[in-house]
Amino acid sequence: MAMDIRRMLVLVEVARAGSLTAAAARLNYTVSAVSQQIGQLEDEAGQPLVERRPRGVTLTESGRAVVRHAEQIQRAVQAAHEELDEIAGLRTGTLRLGTIPTVTESFLPAAIASFRERHPHIDLRVHSAQRSGIRRLLDAREIDLAITWRREEQDTSD
Repeated sequence: MAMDIRRMLVLVEVARAGSLTAAAARLNYTVSAVSQQIGQLEDEAGQPLVERRPRGVTLTESGRAVVRHAEQIQRAVQAAHEELDEIAGLRTGTLRLGTIPTVTESFLPAAIASFRERHPHIDLRVHSAQRSGIRRLLDAREIDLAITWRREEQDTSD
């Protein structure tokens, strides 16, 4: 049977706090809920993970092994959150821009220079194509953003 990652992380808090009561306070759980989580994790592990004592708990050798792995999982999850925050905040990642040749040749070089100055860790990739080609790239999700314009017919009646 697989061990539940959330329960493994509860065990990490128990190990850090040294008692079920202190871990419950840190997690905003009841002591009963923490005790149940640890009991279920021990069932999943097939062996005791903590030794209950009058003044708190200590980890068994198996408990220490589970905590080591749970801490690695915790670090990996934190790293994933940080990377997602970086991408969402335009601090890292790739932006694929599609535009028509007129834009590419006119104001785009200055806009790219400004963008790269403000977002130096973003890999900006520019694709230039005719309007129909830009539409196909956008529909195929080969670009993230498109810059085009449609010339308005000038009214010559006045």
